Amino acid sequence: MPVLVKNGKPVFRSLEDFTNDQVSRRDPRAGVGQLADGRIVLVAVDGDQPGYSVGLTAFELAQTMAQLGAVTASALASGAPVAAAFDGQLLSQPSKGEAPIKDAQYRGRTTVLVGDGASDRKAALLADVVLAKGPLASWCAAFDVVCTPFETLDDVHRMLLG
Repeated sequence: MPVLVKNGKPVFRSLEDFTNDQVSRRDPRAGVGQLADGRIVLVAVDGDQPGYSVGLTAFELAQTMAQLGAVTASALASGAPVAAAFDGQLLSQPSKGEAPIKDAQYRGRTTVLVGDGASDRKAALLADVVLAKGPLASWCAAFDVVCTPFETLDDVHRMLLG
């Protein structure tokens, strides 16, 4: 999960172990950022669909996150699996169609939810790992949903990458 924004500035090269092709090719991409007031912003960009969307490079996603006000941000995913949904409604147009959480689990992948609000509750019930803050962390505690609390995206980065 490459760092995209640090101290409000887009990061061109995170000095992490990624190939040039992984960060410089235009692809569907997803990122998560934290605003100065603590709110979380999620961005999903469609791609691989000439005439509709070709996607972004990792640095273009970094610039987008900074323009949205993120003081820190990390990439979540790139390629065909990138999709955005809210309250059960698919909001994006994934190049390979929708891949629900249950499908990811069936294929042996670990699903991780990073969330902070009521709209994340359903996904929290389905995800293998839940990283939660604010209202979502309180809801998880009240309904015995196992979660790991976090305060900042730096916390999430450390939890996921050690």
